[in-house]
Amino acid sequence: SICPVIHGWDSIKMAIALLLFGGTHYSLQSNTALRGNIHILLVGDFSTGKSQLLRWVAQLLPRGVYSSGSGSSRAGLTAAVVRDHGGQWTVEVGVLIRADGGVACLDEIEKMSDEDRRALHTAMEQGILPIHKADVHVEFNARTSVLAAANPALGRYDPSLPFRENVGMFDGALLSRFDLIFVMRDVPEPDRDRRLSEFSLCTASSTPPPEAHSPIPLDLLRKYILFARRMVRPQLSQEARDTIKDYYVQLRKASADNSTSIQINLRQNEALRRLTEAHARMALREVATREDALAAIELMETSLRTVAFDPDHHRIDIDALVATHSAGARNDSQSLLQLLRDMYESLGRGVTMDELLEQAGAIGLSERRLQKAIRVLEERGAVFTDRQNRIRPTED
Repeated sequence: SICPVIHGWDSIKMAIALLLFGGTHYSLQSNTALRGNIHILLVGDFSTGKSQLLRWVAQLLPRGVYSSGSGSSRAGLTAAVVRDHGGQWTVEVGVLIRADGGVACLDEIEKMSDEDRRALHTAMEQGILPIHKADVHVEFNARTSVLAAANPALGRYDPSLPFRENVGMFDGALLSRFDLIFVMRDVPEPDRDRRLSEFSLCTASSTPPPEAHSPIPLDLLRKYILFARRMVRPQLSQEARDTIKDYYVQLRKASADNSTSIQINLRQNEALRRLTEAHARMALREVATREDALAAIELMETSLRTVAFDPDHHRIDIDALVATHSAGARNDSQSLLQLLRDMYESLGRGVTMDELLEQAGAIGLSERRLQKAIRVLEERGAVFTDRQNRIRPTED
């Protein structure tokens, strides 16, 4: 029933369904809160249906707001302070405030302003937007789920590059606010392309295919979602808590054994709690079961293997998503730096690339990983290239 005019993308549609129902919000005694809103980011090639998914979601809920780029008004995502006809300061609210209690659908967020990007941090995690402009000092509620879409920095997503290099200007702090991130790639596949073409052509005909019709009427689906959000407040069962905890501990143990990469952190643990509760709420269950937790874990696995997978070291590494470089790349750079220092001390001069390639195999570096490690060291200022085009370590 989720945007039936878009063919495929079943995992993404399931994630969007969970976003629409949302998890349980908790107010703690320490005057803090645990959010129940779910945030999802879609990064993909052109013509993969990102904008259409966002527009469909925005039209479904009464408090669904769609915005492209920096926002259609001068208020953008946050708010603008303007003078009215009487000369008094007034506040023109933006997308995140108007979507309070609903869903903010933000298309092409790579084009938003730095101010909106900073505000998005606070709104996504705390559900508030403080405004301090002119003589106006006010705090608005922005308890909204965020469904965002972005285009790859290079125009087309390159799976051989880490996720951070594909999305360009996004910082790790903002990316870490999203519970799930999916990549929508336009990959030529004859069988899939044939089905997609047939679906698209039939949809535009007088006899659209059955799957292009929502099995649940849109008005009924809207009422069902609103009823579930208002009347059902799911709690995790002991079974569900144990399932999430075991998954979290298992991945953390693998990280400890590996000693270089962290596969999951507490943000993902909290996201699993929200997704599990949303899955239970979708079935109008007051208690989330083990099956709800397993469904949430499956979505998390799909997301992490897409965006937090280190292609050079063939493992999930959360640093590949939130840090400038993956833990594997940092470890490679440290090994290379020690090798460079040893060779420099032995040769008494800088090291050529050919000489480095000959020795890189001894520390397990392929040419691709060697090139990346050199870039990491150059960014740190740990090495430089001299006039003879030789690589030298800087002095400690």
